[in-house]
Amino acid sequence: MHAINPIHKPVTWLLTAALQALLLLCLTLPLSAARALTLDEVGAGELLFKRGTEWQPSLRLGTRVDIQVSGMVARVTVEQRFQNPNPEWAEGSYVFPLPETAAVAEMRITVDDRVIVGEIHEKQAAQQIYNDAKAAGQRAALLEQNQPNLFRTRVANLGPDQEISVTLVYLEKLAYQSGEFSLRLPMTVTERFDPYTELRASGEMAPLDNDAEPHFAASNAPRNPVQITARIDAGMALAEIRSPSHPVHIEAAPVSQASQAETTAYNVALANNVVPMDRDFVLRWRPTPGTAPRAALFAETIDDATYAMLMVVPPDVGRSTQGLGREVIFVVDTSGSMQGQSIEAARQALGSALRTLERDDRFNIIAFDDQTVKLFSQAQLAAGSYLQDGWEFVNRLQAGGGTRMEPALRAALDGQPELAKGAVRQVIFITDGAVGNGDELFRLIDRKLGQSRLFTVGIGSAPNSHFMRKAAQFGRGSFTYIANTAEAQHEMTALFDKLAAPQLSNLSVNWSGTAEMFPARVPDLYAGEPLVVTAQLTDSAAPLRVSIADGNDQWREELRLPSVTAHPGVGTLWARDKLEALYDQITEHGESDTVRDAIVAIGLRHKLVSRYTSFVAVEQTPVRPAEAPVLSSRVPNARPAGQVLALPQTDAGTYSSLLFGALSLLLALVIARSRVQA
Repeated sequence: MHAINPIHKPVTWLLTAALQALLLLCLTLPLSAARALTLDEVGAGELLFKRGTEWQPSLRLGTRVDIQVSGMVARVTVEQRFQNPNPEWAEGSYVFPLPETAAVAEMRITVDDRVIVGEIHEKQAAQQIYNDAKAAGQRAALLEQNQPNLFRTRVANLGPDQEISVTLVYLEKLAYQSGEFSLRLPMTVTERFDPYTELRASGEMAPLDNDAEPHFAASNAPRNPVQITARIDAGMALAEIRSPSHPVHIEAAPVSQASQAETTAYNVALANNVVPMDRDFVLRWRPTPGTAPRAALFAETIDDATYAMLMVVPPDVGRSTQGLGREVIFVVDTSGSMQGQSIEAARQALGSALRTLERDDRFNIIAFDDQTVKLFSQAQLAAGSYLQDGWEFVNRLQAGGGTRMEPALRAALDGQPELAKGAVRQVIFITDGAVGNGDELFRLIDRKLGQSRLFTVGIGSAPNSHFMRKAAQFGRGSFTYIANTAEAQHEMTALFDKLAAPQLSNLSVNWSGTAEMFPARVPDLYAGEPLVVTAQLTDSAAPLRVSIADGNDQWREELRLPSVTAHPGVGTLWARDKLEALYDQITEHGESDTVRDAIVAIGLRHKLVSRYTSFVAVEQTPVRPAEAPVLSSRVPNARPAGQVLALPQTDAGTYSSLLFGALSLLLALVIARSRVQA
């Protein structure tokens, strides 16, 4: 037996540690090739089975989406197909995004040719029904809302080489802006920064429920194929249909009898048929000039109540606000989640915004990640050396670090000078919204807003649209989405054209008879923005008349629409708006039994998934043998397209340094070991 060299032992230990560190770095760095899954591409917590020489995820996911647009409403059917390619029984879990305004009103599962319709229950009761069915060997599915725009599907007792489909249906109001309709289908999420990591680790705050959070594989390899089809029956002639996110194929289609005879419907499909779920799908269409709606009223009667949805496009109310004094504060996210295409789009957006400033405008730029940096201590004129400083600041922006928004928002909103009469102060907040403390930030915006108005600009292939829209709502502004760098100049120009135009404020809407309307506080309207509200009218026999006025006597109108379009689903959309108002109460004042009971009542009556209600479907006949175990697996989300994989709170430059350092250490240790052995 040879004696152990006292130097050789620590060198061997250090060499092993260096190899492990290098392996960890290699597993974390981006993998560009799309190929068979290997152990190097396994995400944390992902269950794999070996078949031959390949490792396969325990469950595979395929999705079909069908969008039916009728007037101002989209009815979207999402079918998730879970396939178990392995010899073991499986339970699957998948966390996925939906539009934050989606009203999820139907759910069913299909096994072979059998269809089981989901039932709505209080959340805890639905969980118990699901768990009991899972233990009894019955096939079951549970659909829950984790956050307003984040849902989770669980499927139990999926047999070897079997497939189960979970179908959900939701309704959504279309967006309408500057004469263009649009809808957005989120298909993955951006990992969100948790500013309370240290507090959770110390036990001062409760840990996150990891099962309710999205799960990501370690690579950018294509995942979760999706097919998308849409039918647009807008009730008006269309001049253009386009998708800034995906190549699409468009063809005219027969028009439904309910539509006007002179209009045309259109079928839309992905040009590539199947794509990975790595970016949001965006569809936009523009009416032929002169055919865009001036006002539209849709209604639905359920039991003893009439539900109405009103859209009115205000007229041009006069002169521009340019020359009255404007201060523009740009707040830009440069955290790690913005690496890749997102930071490039942000630079493009800021560059386009700087070009729109007038010489007598004042501006400032605030960049944030873990730290907050202001270009100037206070806003300066958008001219001369100040503007040149702005351009140089934008060109130097790099992404890396955590997403600590609160200091940046305080820097933008605290200590505001009193505005002169007619002057405006606009905060343009450019981010992907990848934060986990949204409610806290909404309360901050509400408290600190003052005379400012906050406008959010969503950047990237999968921004957190719930955060973006709600931040704009509390900031009494609006939300703009930029899908890619090619859209940046167009969208920012449109935004600043809108902000330079006069606004309608202190709007009031009065219905004939008693009405419960949402939003209860009508937001300010800028050029090209419609007024869209829903209402429950207790007197269904009363004629539907609406009077609208703004607080500055710039616009006053009474609508006596000769006909009301019957539209199924309006009641569901009103119920979703009421749920959102109740969620806002929780954000502002915290949870209470009164608000919880109100949410449960709305969810059960209108059969909606909510914070406290869930859909559950159970096949009555047990299928899994009692002695057979069930292996649980989480289906990973695709990483957003164009996003650079990164260690949390670490920038791309640190990657190179760490990797170079590890390689250097490894080389040094190899040389040291060879000398010791010599």
